[in-house]
Amino acid sequence: MLTYNQLIQIIIDSSKLTIEGIERNLEVEINQVLYKPKFLKVITGIRRSGKSFLLKRLYRTLILNKIPAENILFLNFEDDRLNNYLSINKLRNIYELFISSVQKDKAVYLFLDEIQNISNREKFIRTIYDNTDNHIFITGSNAQLLSKEFSSTLGGRLLEYILFPFSFNEILNEKKLPFNNAFKLAENKNSINKTLIEYLNYGGLFETFNLPENAKITYRKSLIDKIIINDIVSRYKLESVELLQNILHFLEKNAGNIISYRKIANVAQSNENTVEKYVSYLENAFIIGKLKKFSWKTKSVFDINKKFYFTDNIFVCMLILKIN
Repeated sequence: MLTYNQLIQIIIDSSKLTIEGIERNLEVEINQVLYKPKFLKVITGIRRSGKSFLLKRLYRTLILNKIPAENILFLNFEDDRLNNYLSINKLRNIYELFISSVQKDKAVYLFLDEIQNISNREKFIRTIYDNTDNHIFITGSNAQLLSKEFSSTLGGRLLEYILFPFSFNEILNEKKLPFNNAFKLAENKNSINKTLIEYLNYGGLFETFNLPENAKITYRKSLIDKIIINDIVSRYKLESVELLQNILHFLEKNAGNIISYRKIANVAQSNENTVEKYVSYLENAFIIGKLKKFSWKTKSVFDINKKFYFTDNIFVCMLILKIN
């Protein structure tokens, strides 16, 4: 059984900011509801987009605004020290241990990072939501899993946020390259152009910013492997990893082109239903996004052709290098 001192150490380690970073656009939006209870706040997004870092900054904001540290339960369920506590009963025990020492006259916050690792998580959240005024923030790397189960459990009483990789504006802010007027833009023109080329080639995942080119390619492979194995193959118990990889490669080469599931199925030598299902898994893991045809004509809305785009350019960097 976890002791209170062990729990405190896990909270301290999980919430610690090792770098300052910048205030993301989404952080500004979430800060507007940071002190409003009775809405579950769900933050989703691709792995390594900065969800945990965002929670840490929100944690620090609370501390700076006089919320007692003992009133904030911050757990990252990918912490190996919690490997033996990834069940609803164990989570309940941790919560009871935590809640026994909070200041009763102050607000209580739950920051539950990568909560998809907990089985039956929605039942625990529903119980806390219905019986307390706790502020609940959860993060995860699967769009459908979290939004679908919590929407049905809580009857839509949630605020869902998607954290994407850095926008170009956010990267310029992080690199301290002012661009808000013509003089600053002209003064920093060369640096901004260089940053733009890097952004177009390798995207906006923060961890890649200071990596050399070869390391960025290695990073890309490790990220895709992590998403495919952890977020897709293991979760959905897929039979063919090779088919998933082939579909991903086809979409990479055809990003932004008009294609259909039938065309992908023909190339991948599979059936249309399986391909559609596998593509949805890639969408739920935030690797790709789907753009349907817009038309004022009702029939055209149901056109089978679609366009697929990648969430971040790092997923197509290998193709860019080959073209160059």
